[in-house]
Amino acid sequence: MSKKRKKQPVALADKIILPLLAAAVVCSGLMVKNYKKIIVNRQYSDILAMDVIYNNIFINNVEVAGLTKDQAREKLERELQQGKFEKYTVNLQIPDGGTNDVIAITYKECGMKYNFEPELTEAYEYGRTGKDAQRRAVIDELENAGKFFTSEYSYDKEMITEAVKKHESEINAHLLNNEKMDVEKTVEMIEGILDIDARDSGVEVPVK
Repeated sequence: MSKKRKKQPVALADKIILPLLAAAVVCSGLMVKNYKKIIVNRQYSDILAMDVIYNNIFINNVEVAGLTKDQAREKLERELQQGKFEKYTVNLQIPDGGTNDVIAITYKECGMKYNFEPELTEAYEYGRTGKDAQRRAVIDELENAGKFFTSEYSYDKEMITEAVKKHESEINAHLLNNEKMDVEKTVEMIEGILDIDARDSGVEVPVK
């Protein structure tokens, strides 16, 4: 039969050191936790202080995150406005004409343009209202689901009328039986195409 060992008495030094070590481990864990918290708070402080649009924000599907309002405006102008409206057209088909009897009127001639300012303001202000904790929650949510804004475009009826009238004589020269292009209805048809942004679509010129 094996003999039970007698428990050795714990030295006084160990009685002191062991609790101190345990306390040190706990303190160390708290320090790491607090350190991480400090780092996170420092990062958030930097983010909250940034003068740029926050992450994962789009205007008309163009990402504007990390940009100042001026930089975002320049990007939107460059990617959505400059050089684009000169290429998009509404094509006027001359009645009873062939496939080549088409007159193109560009979006630019129609005064088409975007107004980005309201959406730029909304995009910049997103995540900047409320207390810091509320702002952090919004910024965190942006990582999971982006925020999308849509800028509206407009056109100028007077410019459309002017563009149509430039081609009035040319179109009338192709018409038979003393028919004349109905300028007013043509303008209305072009407006209908612009309303739905049916770029490069064609309409048959109405006559009277």
